[in-house]
This record gives sequence, structure tokens and C-alpha cells, in this order.
Amino acid sequence: MAFFRSRAVNLLNLHYGIHAIALSGGGAFFAVYLLKSGVSIPWVLASLALILAHADLESITLERDLMREKARLEPRYAELVYDGLWYSPLKRALDVWGDPGSSIGLMRALKAKLDPHNTLNPGRYVGGI
Repeated sequence: MAFFRSRAVNLLNLHYGIHAIALSGGGAFFAVYLLKSGVSIPWVLASLALILAHADLESITLERDLMREKARLEPRYAELVYDGLWYSPLKRALDVWGDPGSSIGLMRALKAKLDPHNTLNPGRYVGGI
């Protein structure tokens, strides 16, 4: 059964999804997690294709030193998130969002309006929103 209307997109999706699973155990774990969560196979393959495409894009746009440092810091950042150390000084220093500046109040109000029950990724956006 085709998921997208374009046969070419379906084939590319399948190719990159299988390729991503083959390249890393993390990709396989991610695929199994999504499938067990009830996500359909085409969506799983599409998500794996996006992950692989992002990695390919980084490999041609980031400098070698930056790629090495990113690879070194990613596991430590993941540990901080997994351990729930959201407000630790190290996590704050590594956060990609940086200082929200004076617009944090507006962003909090917008988040409260769009997500009144705070169910969408609580605490993971800039300023702990």
C-alpha cells in the first residue's frame, strides 16, 4: 500500500528508512519504538529518512571540528535530559536556544494560549517553556 501519492517519494522513503536502520542500532531501536507505539510503517520509514537526511546535510555543511564536538557532546546532553536535570547549569549552558531575552513573557503567553494543559513537550523549549 502506498502512503504518499508519488511513487518516487515512496521508493525514496523506503530506501532511506531501510538505510537508516542498517546504519545504526539507534535507528533500529527508534523504529521498533515507533512501531510498538502504533505508528504506521510508512511514517516510521519517513521519520528515519528525515533523520538520515539531516545527518547527511550536517556532514556537508558543518566543519569537521564542529561535527566532532557535536558528536562528543550529544551523549552527555542526552544523559542530562534522560536523568531529568532540566535546570542544571550544564544543561542550560548546552541548550541550543540560548538566552530568550525580553520576549520570554510573550512566548510563555503564546504557549499557554496554544497549549493550555502544557502537554506538548513541557520544559523543552527556550526558557523552559
